[in-house]
Amino acid sequence: MDSPIFPTPEVLANSDPESIGVPRPQADAIRTLARAVRDGQISFEKVVDSNAFLTRLSEIPGTGKSTAQWVAVRNLREPDAFPSADRALGLGGLSELEQRSLDWRPWRACAAIYLSTFAGEIWRRERCEPSARKKGDPGKTDLHPRISAAVRQHTS
Repeated sequence: MDSPIFPTPEVLANSDPESIGVPRPQADAIRTLARAVRDGQISFEKVVDSNAFLTRLSEIPGTGKSTAQWVAVRNLREPDAFPSADRALGLGGLSELEQRSLDWRPWRACAAIYLSTFAGEIWRRERCEPSARKKGDPGKTDLHPRISAAVRQHTS
C-alpha cells in the first residue's frame, strides 16, 4: 500500500538521508531495507508468519532485533512485541529489562510505547533545561536512572 506522504521503496533505495542529518549507518540501513522491499525480498503486506518476517527483517544489514521488534509493535501490531535491545529503553542491563517486561505480558508493546514516549519526554526536557543535567557534565543526563525508577515504581 503506497502512501501519498511517505516515499516509495524505489525512492528510498536511491535516497541520500545523510543530506538531512541521518547518520551514515542508519542511512545505509534505510537504503538496504528499501532495496529489499523494492526487489521483493521482504514485504510488509499481508504478513502471515510474524516470527519468520521478523527473522528475515533482522537479517537485513543495519537492522537488528530491536528494529524488528519495533516493526512488530508499530506495523504488525503485535501486542506482546518488546524491543528490549533498544538502548533508549535500557534500564540497567538488557537482562533486567527483559525480566521486568515478563510481568507486562501479553501487553508489552504498550509498555514499550509508554517507555519510549517517557524517555523522549525526559530527553527533550533535559536538552532544554540545563539544570536537569548532571553537574559538571553538560552532555550527561539522568535519563536512564529516571526511567529505571519509573519502571520499578510501576512494577512493584
